[in-house]
Amino acid sequence: MLDQLWNDDQGGVSAGSFLFLVVIIAIGSVVGLQIIRDHIVQEYADVAVALEELNQSYAYIISINNVPIVSVVHIEDGSSLNDPPNAPAACIEFVEPIPGEGGF
Repeated sequence: MLDQLWNDDQGGVSAGSFLFLVVIIAIGSVVGLQIIRDHIVQEYADVAVALEELNQSYAYIISINNVPIVSVVHIEDGSSLNDPPNAPAACIEFVEPIPGEGGF
């Protein structure tokens, strides 16, 4: 029975078809991993912009018996990172290296 199963070639896959399938999967996974890398870096840039845009401004009044000692203290949190419209977050952009210029 084991010999019959071993010699059965019905439904078998030829080596060429299997090799073609492996090559297609390898090329697709390389491209897919590059896209995943780009999106992960872009998400980190989005988080950086969101953290930069947090407003930490505050103001307070110190008074004793309804007499203001310090009238108003106001601290304004300035923003230092601004993205231009229709630009990638934190201005991070992926550029392909030029062949022969220290690229891989």
